Amino acid sequence: MVNLRGHRIGLGEVETALSSNADVGAACVLVADRAEGPELVAFITARGEVALGELRHLPPYMLPARVIVVDSLPPGVAGTIDRARLAAIAHDWVRLDQRP
Repeated sequence: MVNLRGHRIGLGEVETALSSNADVGAACVLVADRAEGPELVAFITARGEVALGELRHLPPYMLPARVIVVDSLPPGVAGTIDRARLAAIAHDWVRLDQRP
């Protein structure tokens, strides 16, 4: 659970909603810091053309601000996802967005 703009958000719930899409293989959601404040960033592996319109059943505050498609989610210890590596990727994307 994270607190984001006054809302408690279960990252696992957002990941489950993303993974329920037939074209999404795996999903991982993180909170990334931006100059405007923190935002949700989703990393997904795609099996085909992904239409995320099915996420409309989530409240707006739970929708990821950006979805980044990756070839695979980096493995961590004990078969988990290496969230630190994904956080570094999210940081690089945010930094690129802030260029003039």
